[in-house]
Amino acid sequence: MQEDLLQFIWQYGLFQAHCLVATNNETITIINRGSINKNSGPDFLSAKIKVGTTILVGNIEVHIKTSDWFKHQHQKDPAYNNLILHVVYEHDASTWPYHFPVLALKEHISEEILQTYQHLMHHKQEIACSNLLSSVSDLVKYNWQQRLLLERWEMKLMDWKLELANNQNDWQQLLIKRLIINFGFNVNAAGFELLSKSIPNKLFMKAQSNPLEMEALLFGQAGFLEESFADDYYQQLQTLYKFIRHKYQLQPIEKHIWKFMRMRPVNFPTIRIAQLAALLCKTTHLCAMLSSISSLHDIRSIFKITASPYWDKHVRFGKETVNSSAKNLGESAIDSIFINTLLPFLFLQASYEDNYEKKMLVIDWLQSIKAEQNAIVEKWSTCAWRVNSALDPNRYCNYIIIIAFPRNV
Repeated sequence: MQEDLLQFIWQYGLFQAHCLVATNNETITIINRGSINKNSGPDFLSAKIKVGTTILVGNIEVHIKTSDWFKHQHQKDPAYNNLILHVVYEHDASTWPYHFPVLALKEHISEEILQTYQHLMHHKQEIACSNLLSSVSDLVKYNWQQRLLLERWEMKLMDWKLELANNQNDWQQLLIKRLIINFGFNVNAAGFELLSKSIPNKLFMKAQSNPLEMEALLFGQAGFLEESFADDYYQQLQTLYKFIRHKYQLQPIEKHIWKFMRMRPVNFPTIRIAQLAALLCKTTHLCAMLSSISSLHDIRSIFKITASPYWDKHVRFGKETVNSSAKNLGESAIDSIFINTLLPFLFLQASYEDNYEKKMLVIDWLQSIKAEQNAIVEKWSTCAWRVNSALDPNRYCNYIIIIAFPRNV
């Protein structure tokens, strides 16, 4: 037994929770196991238990043996003063001089749990529990996936909530920033995030009425207007950006952060910036537009945009391409914006409004979108877990499989 495994078992309740008795023979009822603490101090915070007939609220410490409490010198640390329970794998102390009880879990953890752990540790696979998935019932799988979707979005939206708090609940500003970051489509996400931070929100709003000004602002701040080309459109943008930069004391980001290698030209950051400029100019009041839309089809029509005509014959500045083609925002790109930005944004709004129906509508919309094709989805497909819609990979991408461990409660 290892301490991190015992913490995992406690955190997810992977033990027989009925008929618990402390080492002093008091009955223990678990009401809330608490939240795991990744910092110094007790392992679990804000737990709630019933000892005999008394309900206690406080912190819980987890050790392999009771004697580890003294080995770690916790008795000298005031951070452990508010403990209500000491959870151990086995009790090895002859006396326990504290008011809070000790609960030994050894007899309450099934052998199957330990065997499963050993199997996962000794059979390293990309999806560690892939050989165990066939034993998971459809009901358990469905409930687990639903929970993971909400947990994943909750973690994703924590930063968004902080942004709202810092911008005086300006939803339009939050949405614009998140749309800009989304246009990096993973490879250039860091570049687009830096770009969004380099431009004051008021400049976005000012430039939305003038597509040329919007392109000058975005390309200039992205570092693409620092060269010299015998190109009328480039020089026009360059002249306009010099004026904007001087007036608002802007500092462009470094051009070298942008990635072009091993990418299709339609995914070049130059094309994405041009498409972003077109979208921002089309959606001057996007939040208001979204509030009056009741179907995903209507929302999709808003994102049917095309980069300015210059990009029909260019993928970079200063050099024409052989063929001419309009640089439309493709269906897969629109789906990615919906999955990663728009629907989480609408879900967050519904949470603030305490609107359950709107939350369920957003989840229904997510389920109607085709799943993204990426390496994570492919890994799950090889395990015979079908990905039927965007809802599925959003549920379990990047998660450790907890249901490989049988739950005994």
